[in-house]
Amino acid sequence: MTPLIPSLILGLGVLVILALLLRWGLQSLSLPAIVGFLAMGVALAWINNRWTLFGHETESVLEFLGAIGVIVLLFRVGIESDLHELLIQLPKAAMLWLPNMAFSGIPGYLVTRYFLDYGVIPSLFVAIALTATSVGVSVAVWEETKKLKSKEGGLLLDTAELDDISGVALMALLFSVAPALKTVYGPGTATGNPDIGIEIAKVAGLFLLKLLIFVGLVLLCGKYLEQPLAHSAKKLGSQPTLLVLVLGLGLVIAGVAGLAGLSLPIGALFSGLLFSRHRQSYGIEPSYQLVYAIFVPFFFINIGYKIDPSIIGGALGLGAVLVIVAIIGKIIGIAVTGWRYTGVAGILLIGVSMVPRAEITMVVIERGHQLGDWAVPDKLYAAMVLVSAVTCLGATVFLHWALRKK
Repeated sequence: MTPLIPSLILGLGVLVILALLLRWGLQSLSLPAIVGFLAMGVALAWINNRWTLFGHETESVLEFLGAIGVIVLLFRVGIESDLHELLIQLPKAAMLWLPNMAFSGIPGYLVTRYFLDYGVIPSLFVAIALTATSVGVSVAVWEETKKLKSKEGGLLLDTAELDDISGVALMALLFSVAPALKTVYGPGTATGNPDIGIEIAKVAGLFLLKLLIFVGLVLLCGKYLEQPLAHSAKKLGSQPTLLVLVLGLGLVIAGVAGLAGLSLPIGALFSGLLFSRHRQSYGIEPSYQLVYAIFVPFFFINIGYKIDPSIIGGALGLGAVLVIVAIIGKIIGIAVTGWRYTGVAGILLIGVSMVPRAEITMVVIERGHQLGDWAVPDKLYAAMVLVSAVTCLGATVFLHWALRKK
């Protein structure tokens, strides 16, 4: 056995333990662990820049673990979504969701494009990333203060689920049209191609066709396969055994979606939705917490690790501007139609609860950064990581104070 394997195992064990201790420490302070994982990745990058502890092989392993973390993360987002209840509440939730999307995405694009002076493609990535929310950060506070079952808590959950699903779908659509956009709006290209609109329409149409076929197949599986699987859950062995089977099916669905050009995240999300109706039968809680605790931190650690420590100072100004857009967009987006369902205090609570940007936002930005500087430049990438950290921390602190006061 080469020394590389023991070194990788040692490093993996150290990172798992550090992530566990960091999660425990931050949660004991009622703070989101995501912020700590991002900071951990930045610290590793800084240490590696000074002493070169990690080679390409180690970075490849970290990248792979981060990819598994994305699938596990979005599988959980899907499986914890009550799709049946969401469809019932869709008319009311959509009234909050549509303006919430518009007032988050459109200002995000305009500010990035014309105030921060980035190109069309990076501005689109920021806009779509800002439409998503991270309701898990806020829900922890709502549950702790026994307010989640209130009217405002129900509105928050329904709207946030739509945010996550639409954010992943828009991300996949942007990935499909990004190569065509690059031919016109990428660095060193001339604008004004008269055929670009037709080309983008063709690519988008093909993507939507693939998505419809994929969703149709998932629904068919849900109708004819998921119910028998749920009924035979007790016959398949212990809950850990059943959970491994469900996760295996989730990985298969995510892989099929990736090979079909729909991306791994959207496959993971819809595979979770497939099993969401009978999630209690599959032992998702608490067994899934083990899988989640091991792999998901690596996704955020890998994001922080990809930040060049030398550009963090230059990204602070960009991050501050985007933080303002992220906060105001969600609160105004909720206020536009939220007055029909709750009062001023309720609007503020729901709006601030929608402010955190973590899981889906970071998936969008990280995938864009993988494409290259023409999609998400390094400094903008670092700025969006700062947005994630500040919005998660700020919203948590405010909600602790506001919900206890309420």
